[in-house]
Amino acid sequence: SIGGAVPDDAKGELIRYECSDRIATITLDRPAKLNALDDGMVMRLAELLHRFDTDAEADVAVLVGEGRAFCAGADVQQRQLRSQAELKKLGGPQGWGAHSADLFTRAINWKPVITAPHGFAVGLGLAMVLESDVIVAEAGTKFQVAEVPRGLAGSRHWALLAYRGHRSFATEVTLTGRFFTAEEAQAAGVVDRVVPA
Repeated sequence: SIGGAVPDDAKGELIRYECSDRIATITLDRPAKLNALDDGMVMRLAELLHRFDTDAEADVAVLVGEGRAFCAGADVQQRQLRSQAELKKLGGPQGWGAHSADLFTRAINWKPVITAPHGFAVGLGLAMVLESDVIVAEAGTKFQVAEVPRGLAGSRHWALLAYRGHRSFATEVTLTGRFFTAEEAQAAGVVDRVVPA
């Protein structure tokens, strides 16, 4: 595995990889938790992105989520339950080897990743969307820099939003932490396409 052992609970079908007609589909499949990513799932996603990157049968990947949300972000409950000693040992709330900021930067072949958000994409879910190559969002999808209402820094999200679209829009949604729609994001140049459900 990349960056350490993957816990047994993440080795199952919480994230699936399928390839057909040269298109890899990576599916977040934890709908009861709105596809919130725990440490094991972050490590599993890193493995599957590497698998796609080196899969000779795949030219493009589509990242999707099961259920009523694309991704509710990081599993905050898991991270908030860590003790102070554990936080110091790990260097932060995420587990060792489960840092999500570099999920899309470890590529060797740099094949395109398309995200297809629907429902909600907040926090880490929004970051994954913003780091992908193409964003095709379902109409009405709601996004949020969820770190801001929790008193955490949203600078990573601001930088990604500003890079993809208009800086004024990036600043406003990052500073306020308000929800914004796929339609607003498309108007601001952040989302590439908005499509029907």
